[in-house]
Amino acid sequence: MGEAPPAPAGRRAMCGACLRPARVCLCAFFPPAGPVDTPRGTRVVILQHPLEAKKTLGTARYVAHVLRRAAVVKGRRLRRASAEPGSAAADVFRALDEGTLWVLFPGPGAAPMCERARESDGASEQVQKGLTLLLFDGTWREGKQMFNSLFEDGRDGAAFRRCPLVYLSPACLQRPLADAGRLRVEPAPGCVSTLEAVAEALFHVEGGGAAASRVRAALVGVYDALVNFQVDSGAPHMGVRREKDAGRDLGKQGV
Repeated sequence: MGEAPPAPAGRRAMCGACLRPARVCLCAFFPPAGPVDTPRGTRVVILQHPLEAKKTLGTARYVAHVLRRAAVVKGRRLRRASAEPGSAAADVFRALDEGTLWVLFPGPGAAPMCERARESDGASEQVQKGLTLLLFDGTWREGKQMFNSLFEDGRDGAAFRRCPLVYLSPACLQRPLADAGRLRVEPAPGCVSTLEAVAEALFHVEGGGAAASRVRAALVGVYDALVNFQVDSGAPHMGVRREKDAGRDLGKQGV
């Protein structure tokens, strides 16, 4: 558990590493030797809406505790002009220029991640170089806005349109969603958290072998710990949100 300053009287103690209350600290579920490398060196960049960063049950913040080549960029859009050299945002544009960027979002024309990875595996220069995988973290409305913002700039917008666009179909998930608890009520069947989306997407991009399975297990293990803490605290099991509420909260399927 990360060290934290003593809590003021009446305030609960917080872990300084995972930023959770000390009694439900997640640090024991992170890789003991620190964040791990993926076998093929896939880079994960999550564009997180500023409002999502304030939500206590958000999972994107934990990805970088598990993966060395992972980062969260807070903002509503990515712009080349404002991307500082060496930053995660700059990594996205470098991958865009190199043709090694994949975007995970269930937009028009998106292909199932597992099928696209299978077609590219072993034959694609993208995979050999190491991909950068871009995801979005926010409500569905915010996710769509962030996704659409990629295409606003002329030259870069055209390049983003040429990027492989992928999504996680039910066939791409390594475990039935019925076997996994939910942290939030999801807007539709098949939706997963950002942490799960990274785990499932990387499993396919990284070739689906034993090493990819270990990376996936490390990510899913953190998610399962979060769910177990919620259950132990008496929170109800979460399922699919009623249709009338489907537009409010995000059940993240790569969003």
